[in-house]
Amino acid sequence: MIEQLKIDLQTALSAIEGLGSGVSKLDDIVENNEIYYGYEVTYQMSNSTIDYSFSDYDITITGRLVGRNVNLSTMDDYSEKIANVLKSFRFRYTIQDVIRDGEISKKIINGHASMNEATYQLR
Repeated sequence: MIEQLKIDLQTALSAIEGLGSGVSKLDDIVENNEIYYGYEVTYQMSNSTIDYSFSDYDITITGRLVGRNVNLSTMDDYSEKIANVLKSFRFRYTIQDVIRDGEISKKIINGHASMNEATYQLR
């Protein structure tokens, strides 16, 4: 269930032209004019039936959008595209601007949703 969500999420992010995405990587590894969204998926069981036959999960995506030698309006455009992907999966999201450090620009983009194991629907 969670593994399929990760696959579907990565597929949707990969469809954003010009965006690299996947596991987080160090700023030094981001290449010139590259825009990369590194993220992690964390989940926890938040509720279940007495016999543990059905459970509710809280799912959190913690991510960082990093660009090297990319202007801020481009970073804003990509953060909105990522937000639209998260929204399409019914994640509530936050976008936080982080300071520009020389040639590196960063934004933190996180998402949160709940999933019921019986229906496999995010809410």
